[in-house]
Amino acid sequence: NRQKIRLIFFLMTNRKSSSSLRNMPVLADVPLVPPKVSELRQRDLSASFQPKRLLDQQRSEANKRERQRVQAITKAYESLLCVTPRDEAEPQLARIEIVRRAAGYIQYLTDFLEEVAAAEAVSPGPV
Repeated sequence: NRQKIRLIFFLMTNRKSSSSLRNMPVLADVPLVPPKVSELRQRDLSASFQPKRLLDQQRSEANKRERQRVQAITKAYESLLCVTPRDEAEPQLARIEIVRRAAGYIQYLTDFLEEVAAAEAVSPGPV
């Protein structure tokens, strides 16, 4: 990379005319010194250097975590469905419908509590 930068700087500072630049070597033609292994990034030492068994194990662990995540989401929807009133004869609801019904039920409960509070404010109970 430093050699490329130096070459570009050299070309930029020593150009005489545009016609002389046409005869200059292209960057791809200039041999570069390969980088030291220590300069390579860890990601450059990619999966091709890792044993297949390690990759299989990592994939297996990732699949297990994904299954657990999906199961947790499914349980959350089931618990939300349990506290939302619905007709037992109703077919299984899609997840978006469960959320919509839960939001509607929460709004109903909020309105109900506001009505109760308003009614209590108008006519206080026995003293």
